[in-house]
Formats: sequence, C-alpha cells, structure tokens
Amino acid sequence: MGAKPWATAEQAEYLHSQMPDYVRRQAEHKLHLFWPPMQAGFFARWSEHARLGLPLPKDPNARKLTEDELAILGAALMARIKQLESWFRYQRKKINNAAVGGARAGGGSAAALRALFGLNASKRRRAHKPVEIFQKRNPELVNDALQEAGYNDSDNSDNEADSTPSPHIPPTRATRMRVRQRVVAALWTEASAEEKQVCEDEVEREKADLRAEELAGENDERTPSAFQDAIDAVEAVYSDIHEVTFKATGWVGYTLLAGPNPRMNGELSLKM
Repeated sequence: MGAKPWATAEQAEYLHSQMPDYVRRQAEHKLHLFWPPMQAGFFARWSEHARLGLPLPKDPNARKLTEDELAILGAALMARIKQLESWFRYQRKKINNAAVGGARAGGGSAAALRALFGLNASKRRRAHKPVEIFQKRNPELVNDALQEAGYNDSDNSDNEADSTPSPHIPPTRATRMRVRQRVVAALWTEASAEEKQVCEDEVEREKADLRAEELAGENDERTPSAFQDAIDAVEAVYSDIHEVTFKATGWVGYTLLAGPNPRMNGELSLKM
C-alpha cells in the first residue's frame, strides 16, 4: 500500500488548478515567477499558523511568537514548501511519462495495423559512421595495430602440438571487441584531416543513397489485388479497434471509409 497523500481533496483541487501555469512557466524557464503566487494562494487558504495552533499575524489579538514557536513555524513552512515543489515535479513527471507511453503505444499500434494490412516495411539500414569507413579503407593499417596491441581473433590460441595444458585463457569475444574498438579509435584520432574528410564524404553519400531508397520504396505502386485484400480486411480491423476502444475508454463511435474498389472496376465503394 502506498503512502497516504499529504494533501487533502480541497488542497489537491487547488494544486491541480495551478498545474497549467506550472507547465507554462516551466516551458518558459521562468518557474521563479510561478512559486511565489502559488505559495501565497496556498498558505492564504491553509495557514501553517492555524495548523500549529499559533495566532495568525493579522488576528486582532495576535501576540509576538516566541523563539521556539518561530523555529517550529519556520521548519513547518520549509517542509510544506518542499512538499509543494515535490508535488508539482511529480505531477509533471506523470504527464511526461504518459506522453512517452502514448507515443510508444502509438508506434506499436501503427506497426500492428501495418501488419494486419500486410504493409510491414523491410528493416531500415543505416549509414556507416566515419570511423567504420576508415576501418574498411585501411585494413592493413588496422591489422598491424591490432597485432601490436596483442589482439588475437581466435579462441583456440593454444599450441595443438604441445600436450602440456596452457595457462592461457582465451579472451572472450567482448574483450576482443573492446580491444579492436580501442585500437581503431586511436588510429582514427591520429588520422589526417584529408583521410577523415574522405570518410565523412563517403558517409554523406551513403545517407543520400539511403534517402533515395526510402523515397523509392514509398513510391512503389501496390497491385490492385493487394489493395483489394486490404479493403476486404477493413471491416474486421476497425471492428476490433472500436471494440477495444470501448473496453478501454467507454467511448463509442463509428468509422466511415470510402474509395475506389478494384473489384468494382474502380467505382467508389463505402464501408462503415
């Protein structure tokens, strides 16, 4: 069971009413303009003086607080201010998490729909990094440096002709990879400006080629048969979407779709 919220229902209602201003001021990097009026409004409604049984400063019969009372009041005010700040930070974090979760869910939903309609895209390739191009362009230089660093690309480094057990423990693949990365990174750092420029130019050419491939893929024409298969699946797909939406939110609705139907020689067809 979680900790009991410190704020009452009325206090939480007030704090939630201040949340839009908090988000706005945070986006403006001006939270220093948010805290004073929010705190003033909170303490005007729920005074720490009253909670501690101390006279309010504006009471007609107010008396001067003792040093002990001032110390207690000061500590209570600081604790409450920290609670208020933590409350707003926590609420902001919840908003951010919801946004990230929604984005992930949206991406997953899109992927699921693409799969239902047979539109799954092929795995996207990436362009090489400049240091990777450098490694491909200079295999002998890299191999010589690896040998000097004691790099061994074989797990079976024992001498098979020697029957005496060797104390050598073959390095793991991860260890060898770290050695290779360290050696190649050092060579890249020492490479000439001209060599680095050549590698970076090659990366830009790869990126341009990948963009061209993506555009070509987006412009690929689907066959009438593929369109018809997707059209035939529309009713079942959207029926499931509406059913899940109702279970999750309690909302109901309908979807109206229209377009050319290959089975009807391209005539307009309607589904809902």
